[in-house]
Amino acid sequence: MILKVSQYDFSPKEFDNIEVNTIFPVKKIIICTTPRTAGHALANHMRIAGWGIPAEYFHPVMATAIDGRWTKKTASNFTEIMNTAQSYGDKLLKHRVKNGIFSAKVFPYDFYYLKRSIGNENARYIYLERSDRASQLVSLVALYSTGRPFDSDLELSISKKTQVINEAVISKIYKILLAQIRYWEVFFEKIAPSDWIRIKMEDFVANPSYYVNQISRQFNIPISSVYFEVDFLERRYSQDKEIKDEIFQKFGYFINSLILG
Repeated sequence: MILKVSQYDFSPKEFDNIEVNTIFPVKKIIICTTPRTAGHALANHMRIAGWGIPAEYFHPVMATAIDGRWTKKTASNFTEIMNTAQSYGDKLLKHRVKNGIFSAKVFPYDFYYLKRSIGNENARYIYLERSDRASQLVSLVALYSTGRPFDSDLELSISKKTQVINEAVISKIYKILLAQIRYWEVFFEKIAPSDWIRIKMEDFVANPSYYVNQISRQFNIPISSVYFEVDFLERRYSQDKEIKDEIFQKFGYFINSLILG
């Protein structure tokens, strides 16, 4: 049985390959998504399928932790992180590759860092989106309020937590979400159809093995035999259920009106 795990569980050195990767060029599979789309679940299936060791490598917090361990230095600001991007990318392509594949999950605001680090050569993309925009927004508002994305003690370093939830706050968070969605829509207009696949979160959660097979065919990558022997345990996070229910009850009409425009 395989449980879902946090992407942050993959920062420790235990996940560095003992043998340095020698398969070049490395095939890159990038999950392009927005917050609250079950990207962690897709990454978990990809890992078991043998497609790299996917994680949020280009989130500044994770990048600083991993690169700091490798270099014995810790970047203290954005400029330092960007200045070492290529060196960090080179290390990722040596130590976080499995079966000739490097994979990662990325949000729009980290995508520039990804390009600076590993480039876009030999890259394939999975655009993971969520059809139920209202539920996605509510989940994101809850995240801004609690700072906790998972059923664990992990708390994200959100620069300013939402102390009060009201229509103005919800509108602001929706603008942030909408900007990220538009970023990916514009990006994929320029990518060849053979180099990317669009997956709806709801469809993937309902039938993950089907979409793993779709990705395999689209990108011509084999699925590890281990994948078909695993009993996946998929479940929704419960730690923010109460606050999400409260948001729906108080602001459901406003949220639906906001999304419908």
